[in-house]
Amino acid sequence: MNVKTVLSEIKKYNVEDRIKIDYGCTIIEDEDIEQEKELVSRIGSVGTGVGPARVKRLLRTGLLAKDIPELYPYLDDVGFYIVRNRDFKDIVIEGVQGYGLDLMNHEYYPHVTSQSTIASQFASDAGIGPLYINKVYGVCKIYNSRVADGKLYNEWSEDKKKLYGIDERGTISGRIRRIGDFDIELISKAMMINGVSDLVINCVDRMFPLRNGVVTTEAKSYISNILRSLPLLAGNGHIYLGIGPNANDVIAYE
Repeated sequence: MNVKTVLSEIKKYNVEDRIKIDYGCTIIEDEDIEQEKELVSRIGSVGTGVGPARVKRLLRTGLLAKDIPELYPYLDDVGFYIVRNRDFKDIVIEGVQGYGLDLMNHEYYPHVTSQSTIASQFASDAGIGPLYINKVYGVCKIYNSRVADGKLYNEWSEDKKKLYGIDERGTISGRIRRIGDFDIELISKAMMINGVSDLVINCVDRMFPLRNGVVTTEAKSYISNILRSLPLLAGNGHIYLGIGPNANDVIAYE
């Protein structure tokens, strides 16, 4: 965690009274960002310093959140907080990156992030065991994208990106994202490995214009072809479509 960034966002989004930071959260220092510059040039890392900070954690030399006085108002035992509140709150654990960027994924290594990116790891990151997880939502886009170097299925040409008007940039790096076709093999593996119970397919509106907020027949046909090739959802899960940029722009697929 970058202290300056977190404190800035706490103030920006006015969440002072509803944020918890674990005492043991690893702190990213300026030296970590400096050290990661080598990865930026070699594999296209976004250069936030996460990798070197994790190395220091493994070597037991890392700085922790409990060592930073400015963070004291927000500190808690997050895992225990989740467990003791689980019957009273709807708690969502948001993962980072995606299945293909898992540190242990041999198909994409070394163009991966600095940790495992599967659902059980996210439970561990939050300080709880996997049996506390009721649902696993798999979130993907109707196309594929990545900001760094590495494998990308059926990468689009610049002309095709312009045809759809898709110009994405990394939220951290600001760099232009590469775009590719929906990767059936990758998403299928991600669903099976993570035990996905519910699937959300985002950015439908970016490939297929909506008519009065309704998904067109062309879009439904495209999505149906995708779904026929994907594995079944774990349990009695549902499929949802993201049809806009706002939090409520999600509909159930029928």
